[in-house]
Amino acid sequence: MTLIRKLFVLPVAVGALALGAAGAQAQIGDSTQSNTQSSATTQGISQSTGGAIVIGGGNQTAENDSDTNLSNSQSTGGFLVVGDTTQTNDQSATTNQEIDQDAGGGTLTVGGGDQDAENDSETNLDNSQEAGGLLNVGDTTQSSTQVAATTQSIGQSSGGGIVIFGGNQDATNDSDTTLNNSQSSFGLLILGGTDQANAQTATTGQDIDQAEGGSALVLFGGSQSATNSQSTIADNCQAVGFGVFCFI
Repeated sequence: MTLIRKLFVLPVAVGALALGAAGAQAQIGDSTQSNTQSSATTQGISQSTGGAIVIGGGNQTAENDSDTNLSNSQSTGGFLVVGDTTQTNDQSATTNQEIDQDAGGGTLTVGGGDQDAENDSETNLDNSQEAGGLLNVGDTTQSSTQVAATTQSIGQSSGGGIVIFGGNQDATNDSDTTLNNSQSSFGLLILGGTDQANAQTATTGQDIDQAEGGSALVLFGGSQSATNSQSTIADNCQAVGFGVFCFI
């Protein structure tokens, strides 16, 4: 996901833009906007093909796929803004993915099947806050908190005591997390405090455990392939002043 972040300085016509966006010529009195978004995703797969003895075991294929998108947009203002303006945003996304595959016999495995497992997670958190007008009288407070946590786990076991011609094991964890925050406080004349706060936290845990088996004997064991892939982008743009905006 390619992120384009720019600061644009606009001419005096920004007043008309603020007026049209707010839908009113004047805002008199305090304005409070609050947003809370929470998403929790749990995916689990368990596969088992064997007992004490497995001869010619079948293949196992498992895939967890999660896509989470949280988006917030807050806008307040007018030609004249009198009063305090408060905008708060709280976004939290949690994703847990687990795959457990057991293709082997506890005592003997002959010609065990292949194991293929994949966890795929994509999380996007977007926040946009805009406040102001040509004349601002009062404090402006903008606050955003974004938290994304992703946990991916794969366990594969292909045999017990004796393994002859064990199957192949292929495991992939793929995580993509993007946090975007944009805060703009604008006005030709600003009389009052302007506070902007942003906190972004992204954590990713990935684990792959592959056991070819054969605590006593392995003859012609299968191949093992494991990949952990993780991408995290955290982007923040905060702008205060006349004609200055963040565009993400």
